Amino acid sequence: MGTDSTFWESDVVEIGCAPPPPGSIALHFRPGLPTPQERREVMAKWFASRKILAVGGQADRHIKQSIFDNLGVSPDNFSWISSEYNKKASNVGSVIKGLQAGSSIVVCITGKVGHSTSRSVEVACRKGSIAYNYVEFASGLQDLLEEIFETQSQLESLNP
Repeated sequence: MGTDSTFWESDVVEIGCAPPPPGSIALHFRPGLPTPQERREVMAKWFASRKILAVGGQADRHIKQSIFDNLGVSPDNFSWISSEYNKKASNVGSVIKGLQAGSSIVVCITGKVGHSTSRSVEVACRKGSIAYNYVEFASGLQDLLEEIFETQSQLESLNP
């Protein structure tokens, strides 16, 4: 079976096998691409040396589990400070102050906090020389972390 590449959603597709084993096979549409498992292992290694802090909304265990499962982020390296419009994040400035520049990722979930909270996160990040990242809703957190990984790993490959 064949299709035009304009119909492909990505460069790798997994198809299920019945009966297993194997449970699935990765089909590659370009040579040299990693399998999803190989890509996850590379991401897990990259994220192992980083601390991630999410600020805003309530900690969502499904989103956290998805990030752990798909990106290989260790639960020990992921923190979430809960905050809502009417309840400011407590100690956000001091928590960010304790993070290390260059190996920390801070993400403010702007759709769940007031302007004063997002501004305090932004200011604390600037003071600590940590990049200020934001998503409107927690559902975009995993995509943002993948984007940060892709961008940073490409930059790191330019400076061996």
